[in-house]
Amino acid sequence: MVKCDIRILADAGELSRAAAEEFVRQAEEAVRTRGIFTVALSGGSTPRAMYRLLANEGEASFRGRVPWEKIHFFWGDERHVPPDHPDGNYRTAHEAMLSRVPIPPENLHRIKAEDSDARKAAADYDQQLRTFFFPRRMTVEALPRFDLVLLGLGPDGHTASLFPGTDAIHEQTRFVAAPWVEKFHAYRITLTSPVLNN
Repeated sequence: MVKCDIRILADAGELSRAAAEEFVRQAEEAVRTRGIFTVALSGGSTPRAMYRLLANEGEASFRGRVPWEKIHFFWGDERHVPPDHPDGNYRTAHEAMLSRVPIPPENLHRIKAEDSDARKAAADYDQQLRTFFFPRRMTVEALPRFDLVLLGLGPDGHTASLFPGTDAIHEQTRFVAAPWVEKFHAYRITLTSPVLNN
């Protein structure tokens, strides 16, 4: 059973600082033990302040403590939009953090959600994860294991793009799914619960 550390913080600013501190701690530990840090980013407004804190320069900045060249960034989910779309999770992370720090382009593993076929985009991202996490295996029975997964929780109980009432919440074999989300009349591309829970 996973041990949870529940902390109650005073406000959104304190939450962002605590999240940035945890990001740095996890990154330092992963790089020290394995040489790289893998993180699945979240979208929406919740992580934006943390992203900005991580990228800001200054006296008490987190930026100088982060081993940027050793981090591989992935996304927990994406809207079915191009990377420069205002609603895209990639754009949120790119504008708030990724464009402002020294990250090798090959360390950005975004979901190619601009593909007109959301299911193909999901299958391509699934393959990208398999290639990255299991480069020497012809068949994969294990699940990718990220060092850190950032998740939010929507008012309807969804996390990533695993919405109540969609088939994606029951997916057990694929790493990535492309559920149709009726309330938005749109596809989303998301890591599946077995991956997020690993």
